[in-house]
Amino acid sequence: MKELALLLLVLTLLPLPQLVFVALGSSGATVTMTWNYSALTLLITISSPVGVKTAQTVLAVLSQLGIGTPTLGGFMTGATHLVYGTEHRWVNLAANGQQTGTVEIPIMIPLGAGIYSVTLIRVGLKDMSENTITIDTPLPMTIQVLAMDLTNWPGLFSGRAVLQVIGSGTRHGPFNDYAKVADTLALVDVVGAPGYAPGTGTLTRLDTEVITETGPPWSWSWKTEYTTQDVIAVGGPVVSSLHRMSNTLSKALCMWDESTWEIVCKDGSRYKDPLRCHGYIAVFTDGNRIVLIVSGYSAFVTRGLGLILRNPSAYSSLLQGQAVIMRLIDNNGNGIFELGETVEVIHIV
Repeated sequence: MKELALLLLVLTLLPLPQLVFVALGSSGATVTMTWNYSALTLLITISSPVGVKTAQTVLAVLSQLGIGTPTLGGFMTGATHLVYGTEHRWVNLAANGQQTGTVEIPIMIPLGAGIYSVTLIRVGLKDMSENTITIDTPLPMTIQVLAMDLTNWPGLFSGRAVLQVIGSGTRHGPFNDYAKVADTLALVDVVGAPGYAPGTGTLTRLDTEVITETGPPWSWSWKTEYTTQDVIAVGGPVVSSLHRMSNTLSKALCMWDESTWEIVCKDGSRYKDPLRCHGYIAVFTDGNRIVLIVSGYSAFVTRGLGLILRNPSAYSSLLQGQAVIMRLIDNNGNGIFELGETVEVIHIV
């Protein structure tokens, strides 16, 4: 008992500075990079658990790419831009103490085409007491940057989860043929393109499996498990509810006028083929999702457009812009568009 009492007395008399407290499991800062395909801007977002006094981001940018004036937010407001070869640094030695900082950078891609990458090499932060804030996100971090342009097919979808969608097989409009078989073959061609390499989570579905359609008046919504993936869809608005949902100039640069079966473009142009051999390929963004529409007036045209996408090198002169309207000619009259048969480009948007 005497020994225990003596031990307690010694502990009681220990000076407080000798007592060390360790914070276990404290979180550090996180970093994300997001590429905006439409605006061609890269957004770096840094979230800190505490206020930030000094901050630095270091980005490696290929020499072929141009850098515009960034928009700075949060604790990155007022940061100085320094360039060392291909390294771009944004440094703020007197940050405002906020916990979130953003750097949104316009990036100029040569001729609006090509697939490039930029790498966030490191991020350095200190809190208001000049203590280093750890970074929980693994760095370096690399992201692809490219324009929303058919020139970049099929690289647009590299490493991304994609919903590959065909129409559910109802009668296919003007010719009353069933599109399911032809659209399936078109999709097989599209996803068979050399270099098409989507990521984990890629699925093939019918439109009725991914879209809820109600009406009239008509409305459409994505089913719960299909709200984030990119989309490749073949067919037209008659055969597919997904196409009916996307058949608006508020989303795509081209659409079908179902009263005349003209293709209408956002620039005001319209086209209707007397031989009914027209269709279009369009790519656009829906939020953070990339959407590719392959849509022919008939199953013959849709299947032919799929063949064109399967052979991007042979048809590179056609795959331009964000949308291209084409007229396909069945030169040998066998009802199937084949390599080497006539394609006329009507309009590129």
